[in-house]
Amino acid sequence: MRILLSLALVFFTQLAHAAFPDKPIRLVVPWPAGGASDTLARIVSTEASNILKQPIVIDTRVGASGTIATEFVAREKADGYTLLWAIANHATNHELFKVRYDPIKDFTPVAQIASSRYWLLVDPSLPVKTVPELVTWLKASPQPVAYASAGNGTLQHLGMELFLADAGVKMVHVPYKGTAPAMTDMLGGHVKVTFEAVTGTADYVRDGKVRALAVASKSRFPGMPEVPTFAEAGYKDFVVEGVTGVLAPAGTPADAIARINAAFNQALALPQVRERMDAMGLTANPGTPQAYGDTMNRLIPKFSAILRKSGGKVD
Repeated sequence: MRILLSLALVFFTQLAHAAFPDKPIRLVVPWPAGGASDTLARIVSTEASNILKQPIVIDTRVGASGTIATEFVAREKADGYTLLWAIANHATNHELFKVRYDPIKDFTPVAQIASSRYWLLVDPSLPVKTVPELVTWLKASPQPVAYASAGNGTLQHLGMELFLADAGVKMVHVPYKGTAPAMTDMLGGHVKVTFEAVTGTADYVRDGKVRALAVASKSRFPGMPEVPTFAEAGYKDFVVEGVTGVLAPAGTPADAIARINAAFNQALALPQVRERMDAMGLTANPGTPQAYGDTMNRLIPKFSAILRKSGGKVD
């Protein structure tokens, strides 16, 4: 009898695990509906929902550069039914704000989704067409030259600071409250240089409103293959790519993590998903939770150090 009871217990335990998920999963997105981050979340989660046979419901929680949503998820039950859509600033927000979470210890990596390309943009009126020409022009300028960023602590800010350190030149940082106002002033000629994501700015380059000098990725942007990489421009190891991924509260069961990870990886392999991501200037990055965790463990201290050195503060 005891053997039968033990076997029954094992059977029902396995059945319970196999049933995950048995209800909708909430994906908390810290960015406004209609933006690039929200759009990607909806593209990928829709396909993952079909694979899991359960809805993945987008829960938009905007505010404080994503920290409101991040704190919310960190305190939720670790059962696999609440996830966080995390982008690059997850690595730096704890340096800029007084947050009640640790970006590593309070989360479990689930899946890396994408890496976003960034590039160096200049006003087409500048007498430069390559990165070396820009560096020469900056060194010869009698007045400090300003560059625009989407805000302190953003990857646009950190990427530019990395480039300036590699190039051995200085510029004046002008932080804006997002890409839109920064690009508005770029297009108006009020600032002449910026480091921006390909997503959302490619049309300006195609229309000749700004000039792209180099893309900070290992390979050229397929949508505009005439733009060289920084490596081709003489900066061999200069790669700045924004990482987007999915996190869960620390302590989420490994079997739930594995199930969700597999669904997102399968979604990222679908041609229709790849096609839409390519059009957005994004590279799909399926992989294991461990690989995503390793990436975050490497990027968080790296970006934190750059931010401290630059003196970046909350706008």
